[in-house]
Amino acid sequence: KSNHHGIEQACRTMASTKDKVWGGSVPVKFSLASREVTAMQAPKPIYKLLPRMSYLPLVTTSVRDHFVNYAPAIRGDLWFDFDGRPLKWHYPIGVLFDLVHNCGDKNSSATRLPLEITVHFTGYPSELLPCKTLSTVNEHFFHSLKEGCYLKYGTSSIIMNMQKSLHLKMEQSLVTGIWLWEE
Repeated sequence: KSNHHGIEQACRTMASTKDKVWGGSVPVKFSLASREVTAMQAPKPIYKLLPRMSYLPLVTTSVRDHFVNYAPAIRGDLWFDFDGRPLKWHYPIGVLFDLVHNCGDKNSSATRLPLEITVHFTGYPSELLPCKTLSTVNEHFFHSLKEGCYLKYGTSSIIMNMQKSLHLKMEQSLVTGIWLWEE
């Protein structure tokens, strides 16, 4: 009987952890880089509540659309920075937030909410990985997932043998920030 209680407790803990990981979000203020404004008046910023588990390219189509009429024709990929530091698109949004939040002192702009991100249509930094399509983001995510499984279990077959429907649900979960699939 005590073993059954332990299993129930473990299941509750796993569910709570899943809810905390997938339920988290980051408030973000996107502003167009001032040197890239091509209109007479700068556009208003756009505010979003972004899922911690997602990636910037997956949730920023509306950001691009909001600024496109105020910016130069996009050359290369859209990219983002925080306080002049390029943000790596291949890090989950929550990780980006944690990195910039913990890098500054208590009075820095990194500790204020919303997280203030600058949008760039030109000058893609050479130190960032290229991200030509949204499928690049999903490919990167699943590659990282395979690596994680290999490190934990000694094999990536769990991910390699995943049904296509589960694969698609995971991709959708990344965009929505809502856990859509069960093991």
